[in-house]
Amino acid sequence: RKSKANALCGHYHQTHEHHEPTLAGDVQGAWTVGCACALDPDYSPLNRWNNGYALVHVAPDGNFSVINRKVINGRSC
Repeated sequence: RKSKANALCGHYHQTHEHHEPTLAGDVQGAWTVGCACALDPDYSPLNRWNNGYALVHVAPDGNFSVINRKVINGRSC
């Protein structure tokens, strides 16, 4: 949200997305993606992590869509 530009990040190990309009009427989005690791490592057994992944489709004109998925009990949601 702070960048005021579209951003996708995987550092937080949590699935989240946020959208807001600019003054020009464009919509900017920020996404964080779940992790692909164990959810209970020794160094952080209690956390709010979730498994997940994102698919990004980019059209030739530069428009794009983000499909930000969680994986729960081995199933994509």
